[in-house]
Amino acid sequence: MTTTLLHCIVYSIDRLVQQFFDHFNKHYEAALASDFTKMDLVGQMDYLKHIYKDVIGHWEVPIYNDTYVMVFFGLLKKLTGRWVITNDTDKAQSLQNDLLCGQGDVESTMPTKLLMESAEYIDTHSPELKEWFLSCKEEVLALLADQNTAKTTCTVAESSHGAVRNRKKPQGAAISSSQDALEEAKKNVLLSIRMFLNKYGFRCINELKLEENTLHDDPGFVVDMIAGYVTSGAYSIASMEKREMEIRKQAEDLVQSNLPIHKRVIYNWVLFHARRGVKHRENLRFARTKIWGVVRNLFRAVGMNLYKLGVVKMEQDVFYLTVDELYAYVEGRSVTNDLASLVEIRKQEWSGYKKGLQPPQRFMTAGALGPYQLFPQLLDDLDMLKEAEAEASSDPNVLKGTPCCPGVVEGAVRVVTNVEQAKGLNGEILVTARTDPGWVPLYPLCSGLIIERGSLLSHSAVVARELGLPTVVGVSGGLLKRLKTGMKVHLDAGKVCNPYVVW
Repeated sequence: MTTTLLHCIVYSIDRLVQQFFDHFNKHYEAALASDFTKMDLVGQMDYLKHIYKDVIGHWEVPIYNDTYVMVFFGLLKKLTGRWVITNDTDKAQSLQNDLLCGQGDVESTMPTKLLMESAEYIDTHSPELKEWFLSCKEEVLALLADQNTAKTTCTVAESSHGAVRNRKKPQGAAISSSQDALEEAKKNVLLSIRMFLNKYGFRCINELKLEENTLHDDPGFVVDMIAGYVTSGAYSIASMEKREMEIRKQAEDLVQSNLPIHKRVIYNWVLFHARRGVKHRENLRFARTKIWGVVRNLFRAVGMNLYKLGVVKMEQDVFYLTVDELYAYVEGRSVTNDLASLVEIRKQEWSGYKKGLQPPQRFMTAGALGPYQLFPQLLDDLDMLKEAEAEASSDPNVLKGTPCCPGVVEGAVRVVTNVEQAKGLNGEILVTARTDPGWVPLYPLCSGLIIERGSLLSHSAVVARELGLPTVVGVSGGLLKRLKTGMKVHLDAGKVCNPYVVW
């Protein structure tokens, strides 16, 4: 990228991002208003072409902003080490992380904050409402599915919790008034969840995998998260934001006291651009998640039509076909019309892949690539990080990584490979290989976060800073093999070269 282009981006990035969102939101809202299930196959594939051309084809601004972020994030790191804290790399990196806390206006944190608001309403409204929500999940889900026809199957009076069942009931008109207030509160809770699903129901775990079920498909995850916040009391947005701002203020005061005015002006200018770029990056990535939700619904509608025609055995089978194969089938140039058999071959290959060795994070190949896919153990021999991991794991009681939100936490870990294993999370330190935006609602339920992959600009790092959650990413040395659920660890997310967990 030329210096001239970078100069243009620096002084016009806000305008470029706004133009991007104006254009994106126009097409996104039109897509949300479209019923893909009422289109035929030709109409569906034409709409996909429209998305590729008019939405995905206009994705230059996120790329510009990524470059902008990398430049100023790197400058901030260099100036922090040279000007502010010159004799301690650990503290310099920690200061940079602290300065990026409390950004605000990061859209990917909004879904979690909305769920926290619902939890606060439930917990503070009345014991009866809290009892109903925590003990009647099936009723809540039934009412969410159809509030007008679903019948109450679980009431507070019938609850197995004696403390509520034995409460002294009000007499006369007070009974009716109390019951009416409770029913109204239930409606408010259901309304808030429906509003959440209408706005963010396209989200799911592994959000960029189109075959995954969404929150619309299974709102039970939303109900579980709210119930977790209510049970643990982890719903205070104000206290969370206060902690973020305290961390940020302390870091800013340190810069203020360590730099003379002329250097402070330059440093604050770089800091301003780094903060702005990180915020834009996260919001632009959330736009990607949104359009992926649209594409997921579109392919599901294609699968529905293929199933009705008897071309595939299940609607979900469409996700085992390539886009080119779908275009070819619709346009009559398909190599084979037996798509069902093609799907079965892909399913078998996918099943074998899941049972096989996990490929290394980084590897380099040479020559024909096909054999590497047939013999994945070859990739393990080409692992470019094997030596580094062996060095990192030399001490059996220490694991190292990159801290991205400060804090020291001691407690038990919950080691999970999927979000289902995180059910019932209540203050443990969450340990996993990787996360995506769909994991964010779990963050308020844990006291710390340790992730095998990721960097300071990864989604996990950005959101953790926004939520004030002590977090270490990029942990090498066999994290998931060496830590087991229930182990006690000491997590120091304030050190850079030696953030550690000890059990």
